[in-house]
Amino acid sequence: MSNLQSINHTLFRVNILIPMAGEGSRFKKVGFIRPKPMIRVGYKTMITWVVNNINSSEIDAHFIFIIRREQDSVYNVYDHLKQLCPTCEVVYCESLTEGAACTTLLAKHLISTTIPLLIVNSDQYVEWDSSSYWKRIKSITNNIDGDVLCFHVDRSLNDIRWSYASLDNNGYINNIQEKTVISENATVGIYYFSSGIKYVKMAEEMISNNIRVNGEFYVAPVYNQGINNGAKYTISFCQKMWGLGVPIDYTSFLYNYLRPNNFTDNYLSGKSKVIVFDLDGVLVESKEIHYIALNNAISSIAGDQFIIKRNEHEMIYDGLSTNQKLNILSQQKGLLHELHKKIWNLKQDITLELCKTDISEDKNIILTLTTLKSLGFAISVASNCIRASVIVLLQSIGIFDLIDAFFSNEDVIEPKPAPDIYIKAANAFGVSPTSIIVIEDSTKGFEAATRARANLIKVDGPHEITCEYLIPKIIKYEKDKIDVNIIFPLAKAPHEFWISGCDINAIEVPLWLADSGGMPIIEVIIKNLNTSCINPQFIFIVRSSHIKRFNLYSLFPKICEYAKCIIIPVEYTIGAVDSVLYASEYIDNSTPILISDGTVYFNWPESVYGIDSLINQDCEGSILVHQSNDQNWSYVNLNNDNETVNSVSVRTVTSELACIGVYFWKNGYNFVNDAKKVMSKTTREWGVHYIVEVINESLQHNSKFNAINVPKFWMLRSIQEISQFTLENINTIVKKEMKLIYDEMFTRNTLQLVKGYNYDSLLLENDDMKCFAIFCTTNELNWYPNYNFINCTQLIEKNLSKSHIFFKDFEDLTNNINEGLLHFTLLQLVGFDFYNSCIFPEHFSKTVEAMCISLFPSFFIEFTKVIVLPKSIVVVGVPSININLIRDKLRHEFSRLCLPLMEPYKNNILHMTLVRFTSPLTINEKSFLSTINGLEDIFGKLKVSSLGIGSCTWKMLPQDIVSNTKFNLI
Repeated sequence: MSNLQSINHTLFRVNILIPMAGEGSRFKKVGFIRPKPMIRVGYKTMITWVVNNINSSEIDAHFIFIIRREQDSVYNVYDHLKQLCPTCEVVYCESLTEGAACTTLLAKHLISTTIPLLIVNSDQYVEWDSSSYWKRIKSITNNIDGDVLCFHVDRSLNDIRWSYASLDNNGYINNIQEKTVISENATVGIYYFSSGIKYVKMAEEMISNNIRVNGEFYVAPVYNQGINNGAKYTISFCQKMWGLGVPIDYTSFLYNYLRPNNFTDNYLSGKSKVIVFDLDGVLVESKEIHYIALNNAISSIAGDQFIIKRNEHEMIYDGLSTNQKLNILSQQKGLLHELHKKIWNLKQDITLELCKTDISEDKNIILTLTTLKSLGFAISVASNCIRASVIVLLQSIGIFDLIDAFFSNEDVIEPKPAPDIYIKAANAFGVSPTSIIVIEDSTKGFEAATRARANLIKVDGPHEITCEYLIPKIIKYEKDKIDVNIIFPLAKAPHEFWISGCDINAIEVPLWLADSGGMPIIEVIIKNLNTSCINPQFIFIVRSSHIKRFNLYSLFPKICEYAKCIIIPVEYTIGAVDSVLYASEYIDNSTPILISDGTVYFNWPESVYGIDSLINQDCEGSILVHQSNDQNWSYVNLNNDNETVNSVSVRTVTSELACIGVYFWKNGYNFVNDAKKVMSKTTREWGVHYIVEVINESLQHNSKFNAINVPKFWMLRSIQEISQFTLENINTIVKKEMKLIYDEMFTRNTLQLVKGYNYDSLLLENDDMKCFAIFCTTNELNWYPNYNFINCTQLIEKNLSKSHIFFKDFEDLTNNINEGLLHFTLLQLVGFDFYNSCIFPEHFSKTVEAMCISLFPSFFIEFTKVIVLPKSIVVVGVPSININLIRDKLRHEFSRLCLPLMEPYKNNILHMTLVRFTSPLTINEKSFLSTINGLEDIFGKLKVSSLGIGSCTWKMLPQDIVSNTKFNLI
């Protein structure tokens, strides 16, 4: 006998039967892709975990698997099992059975022997010493008929997920009940029988006697048949049992077992449990495929005249759904609506074929996702694509088998930017959205993730899906905690409203949404809080009626720059204290809180600049104050140290230090406890409870509050106050933003000039090319040039050839072919290259006019810098309001209404063209231009109190725009 034969002879022979024929419906119905045993748990399949967990050097194991035939045909289950256990036998299950016991009997011909039988569930992992278990079984196998592996469960929990075994006085099992708590001995799902033939007999008896639980035949109750016949069964215990049968248990195993066991440094804490990737633009770039597929479909069904040109796509259609693109084509090019469905269907077919042929395996992304799974993260995909496209794309880049579950726009009622798809993903894994990390590349995705309260990592494309880029950011989320909760109680009924638009179409808007230089005042207030050095969570308590009406679910995440953001809807509250307590579940902890009533803008003192400074102060809280004697404020009374607060008087002048409406607590639970005490008081002197009353409550148990005197502040509780603030401050804010834009513009164009100048001789001819624009031409009533401008333009005319086109004031125009009218273009809606191919909807100008009147107040532009471009000279300026924000709103409205918007570039500058070059520049001309390039001074001011809309030529001459619409701004 050989040594190998001798070793095998001493091993304990056992048949290990693993039924895998269940539907796995609890995984399937929430979006998981693969059959349960084939789900990749970390770096290997679930069935691999189970087999490795059971096998031991103490036994000669013969594995028998029962699998579903249809699962094998799709996922090659048989081949996988043969690789895992080359000598195993596989039995096919053709349809669902009446329970696990029935399924096991499909292998009756293989297990009906005297060889011991171990039946193992295919969806659990146990922490145990398998060698010790088998040694024990070998030592007692002649004295018992079987054994059940168990783990302890506190009986008082009444956890009915398991089967339970009770024992007699001799330590033998006297009863096993499925889903009924009869002891603390919960069964693992590993059942030992001293011979297979005995199990078969008892199982058949149980089925014959129709002993079911919840309509099914389970394996555990088979033991009761043996007990009735005098059989003896014992129980064994494992250290811990990990269920893998439902998504929440699967996820728990990953972050509670796999992660800490594989990575002992604890730099991944398990706080983040699932990583959800967007697809297009994150894992794969398929934009070009969609572009080609749609054009091919359009060409085949409607004709080449409806094909979307490359520049049209970039300016108009990029980022829109297929249906949105087809609607625009119908409006602008006359595409028949009845062709939409045919084009859509063909486009999907072409897209799928192109994905298969044009997208290849991405080894970097495969490596990244493999690593993330080995780190103990569940991996999911959430895409606005249709389901079929998601599958093909995942297969094409080679990561389909690495994805646990995916979700398409067909799985939710509202696609991104609604949060539905990310909430659904979190629910599928049985975790809170706050426990998932979302990888996104678009603002729609950013908003969806923020609204779902997920953790967001922004990427620019598939090239950033690397371990080097993602893991440090994941670790940051794992380690990070929220530094401060910033709370805005905004549910109070305002005394005044901001009126938007003409009086006849007045829209009542809460004051905190009032426009201040192109942005809502609440956004200005948030920026003022200076949160750049901290990790904030914003909490807005608002009236439920305002949320949908003013699209707050989109607005608040955006103005918070997609930081963590919670919106709490309420109806009516009894003051600010009552409002803030609606956020108790988020703030009743040790995290600091800052409360602002959303009506104050202030300058931080030099000693305390930003919320991080408040956090680091040696006190329980802080009150921001200013000098006043107005009885409408509450007033701080200081201790003898002239710094710490002794008390606060509600709306009574008892000092010179009035509260501005911004309050800070170092621990949120201190506020919650004291606020509840305040709310329990039945006496409300002013009808409501004020935040300062909570401070007084805190001061009664010796809490220390500092008073911080702000050097300047603006109260924003009326239209007049907001208007005054805007006049005083918004220009400073906008100036900073525009300076960055113009500095970049100057540098970029200076570098381009090194390569040479350009010119356009066609401009001298009677060029009938047109664009469609919103503009303001200069005249003696709206344009106020000063000496600097006059001197600069005179120098330009003196030093440049008269062959170029010079743009002049209205009164300076002659009939010279080299002249154009000085003008400011607010927005070029349809560029020169697109004008002749664009179909303008009926009442287009009227619609644009109405939108402009509702969005743009009258404003000034102060022109301050000359910049030389390769083909022209321009003077750029700073507006009195934030024009770029309003222009973006206008663009958004055009997109939403599917109106023509074919900008030649997305304009973020405010300029007037002084000269266009129409011939090659001489050395002297170039030398002169270098002296004025970047020249900074105040050149003049343009008052934009009216706008024109319509077709325009290059020169904007009066005779070319005489028929255009003109209207006044408010």
